Amino acid sequence: MYKNPPPNTPSEVTDGMLGLLLPENIVGNVISGLPQLGGAIALTFGAIIIGSEFKWGTFKTVFIHQPKRLNVLAGKLSALIMILFMFVLAVFATGLLCSYFIATIENVQIDWPSFMEFVKALLAGWFMVVILAMLGTMLATLFRGTTLAIGTGLVYIFVLEGMISGAAEQSEVIENIARVLPGVNAGSLANTLIPSSIKDIAIGAIDIVDGTQAIFVLTAYAAGFLVLTGLFIRQRDIIK
Repeated sequence: MYKNPPPNTPSEVTDGMLGLLLPENIVGNVISGLPQLGGAIALTFGAIIIGSEFKWGTFKTVFIHQPKRLNVLAGKLSALIMILFMFVLAVFATGLLCSYFIATIENVQIDWPSFMEFVKALLAGWFMVVILAMLGTMLATLFRGTTLAIGTGLVYIFVLEGMISGAAEQSEVIENIARVLPGVNAGSLANTLIPSSIKDIAIGAIDIVDGTQAIFVLTAYAAGFLVLTGLFIRQRDIIK
């Protein structure tokens, strides 16, 4: 888009688009997309890992051998968390590689982000997608399958949260509701790691709550999703 911008686009905007893709800003650029796009993928992972067991009837086979249900759930969630770490690492690695090629093609000086900046963004991104994956596992156990869980989760992320966060500035009541939503808090956490030079053009940057509140709220959601998933797995009649 910065190569062929719309007519009458100010030069500072096109320069900002290029700067968004350069190595020094790529960490902030990548993490800005994780709360929504990365979260949707993570939610799908979570729903598939648990929901597929209902669809295929494999929970029935597993529980015939009488392992504790929560132990089975803990094993599957541990695998999910490690998969998500590899996913986030791959996303950042791909972003860094692409930014290097862009800087080389445009003959721009390459300034890599610091190691600590990369590690903080990697861990924060991992934390955010794990929370939304837990939402997927909770929905999958609630609906005993993948299709409805994924559909409901994606509608929530892209439609419901998008509408509420978009209207937050219009009403104090809506803003207070937005402050406690997981996606909004994930976006606000990402916002704290995005350089100020690209915050205005970075997709997914949300400045509604501070980083401390975002971490606290997301941790509370993680605990809530885990408790509900455990209750659904332990108490409901799975073997039919």
